[in-house]
Amino acid sequence: MPVAFRIIQGNVPDVSTVSDLLARLDAMHDELKVPRRPKFVLDRGYESIANLAEATASGRQFLAAARNLEEGWVADAVDKAKTEHDMWGAETLLSGTGGAVYGANVEADLPCGKDEKGGEKSVKVWVHVYRDEGTSELKTQNLNNSLDSFEKAWTDGDERYRSKLLTSQLMKFYETPKKGTSAKRLKRDNPAVDFEMRNFGFFASVSNFRLSAAEAWKIYKERDCIEKCFRGGKSDLDLNAARAHENDSLKG
Repeated sequence: MPVAFRIIQGNVPDVSTVSDLLARLDAMHDELKVPRRPKFVLDRGYESIANLAEATASGRQFLAAARNLEEGWVADAVDKAKTEHDMWGAETLLSGTGGAVYGANVEADLPCGKDEKGGEKSVKVWVHVYRDEGTSELKTQNLNNSLDSFEKAWTDGDERYRSKLLTSQLMKFYETPKKGTSAKRLKRDNPAVDFEMRNFGFFASVSNFRLSAAEAWKIYKERDCIEKCFRGGKSDLDLNAARAHENDSLKG
């Protein structure tokens, strides 16, 4: 049951709305009896170091999906989880139903600016790193199928057609043909393929309070169920349109 909503003018990125949300919750506390320190469970659009730091400074607990596993502090946490934990073994197994899911935690202190004395400030977070075996296998199979089809197209094509294939993004997985378009076969760049596959099936969430990987996974799955209910209301019950021409009418 929703307790409130906001009207946001224009196309505003989710990540920039957290400060306003925190201020509104403070204002709503007395009027609607909303808990002053609720837990936030948010999608990846809200995740940023600044938002984690602000939520922590306000005394609120924050769990959000992580956005970028390819670079930055989340990528560092994923690499650390692979190094310190067996993301393929029983130690980290969370679920074996419908495809195995593995999880592990990595603690991190993220720099978030300067304090009043000019010293470095940081916020402690827990990065919850997961590997979905089914997703990993599916993505690996899809990439290998694409490469097999690409190689066949190269072998079967003439030099004019191969010149077009040279501009394909899939060429990053092959060594540059020494004979150019006259080469009969392509040679895979296996390190490039392995690098592409390194995070297949991996995903992560981040919190500013201590949770086990299993607890964070369970909480986020519950949020996903709630979002699907809202999505069903918007699509099946046609609740996507407010059918109000003015903000005052929408607020009631």
